[in-house]
Amino acid sequence: MSSTGAEEREWQTRRRRIDGRLEGRDWSVVPAGSPRRLTPEAITEYETDHGPADYALSVDGRILGVVEAKRLTIGPQNALTQAERYSRSVSGSPFNFDGCRVPFLYSTNGEVIWFHDVRHPLNRSRRVEDFHTPNALREMLDRDLDAECQWLSDHPIKHEPERDKSLRPYQIEADHAIEQAIANRKRQMLIAMATGNGRAKRKKSDSKQNRWRKFGIDEVRERDFKLDGFKWLKDESLEDADDLPEPEELATDAIGELEEAVGELNGVLTLLESGNGPSEVGHRRQPFPRREKDVKSGRPVVS
Repeated sequence: MSSTGAEEREWQTRRRRIDGRLEGRDWSVVPAGSPRRLTPEAITEYETDHGPADYALSVDGRILGVVEAKRLTIGPQNALTQAERYSRSVSGSPFNFDGCRVPFLYSTNGEVIWFHDVRHPLNRSRRVEDFHTPNALREMLDRDLDAECQWLSDHPIKHEPERDKSLRPYQIEADHAIEQAIANRKRQMLIAMATGNGRAKRKKSDSKQNRWRKFGIDEVRERDFKLDGFKWLKDESLEDADDLPEPEELATDAIGELEEAVGELNGVLTLLESGNGPSEVGHRRQPFPRREKDVKSGRPVVS
């Protein structure tokens, strides 16, 4: 960070960084006490029962957002609690979301912006690329996600075997899981999808050590599409379960390895910060000792 940024005060961060970002998203930055208009405004030093909020976002004469500003050198995520405190003390608001009188909260240091939609308890705060535009806030406010999720619940996907012959049971389960995740306000989901047409021209004899096999759809259906039904390889290292170490021993060994690795990394960081690290071209740092595990005990062995 530049010396200018390190010395920048909060009011300077607002003027140099935050005002411009708000204006770039179609907000007119106006001081408190200005005549209220129906055009979108970011009102500075907006008075609440707990003191002035840094910015209040007004759309159609209603306060839809509160912005808590911090100077550039302060991380803004924890400042959302201050924005929430102001939102609970805005007077004359038609909204009430479990005590919050403003639905949308922001905190920013001019570079990083955090956002929280407080209308539902399952909504979580998250980092966003920029402030929402006035139209975006209108759209979010008018959207009833509870009603949309209720519609999904009232209209479950019904797969008819005669019509949906190509669908597998796990695909049907995935459909239901996705809808449930949406109802739980999940914003990110990992969906695994099969690729190819499933008709690879391979023979069992192509696998020299019988490491893989090809199963027809009838065999898959007989096993109810469960992957556990396709195990034919045996892990010889697990033949004698009595010789395996206790879970506590494995955990202790793992913790020891991690602590040692952290210590080595901290040493590297110390060298880099002090300027005594390697600087010659072509210099290579010696690798960490390789660790292997004894097959029976599972304990690490340094080689």
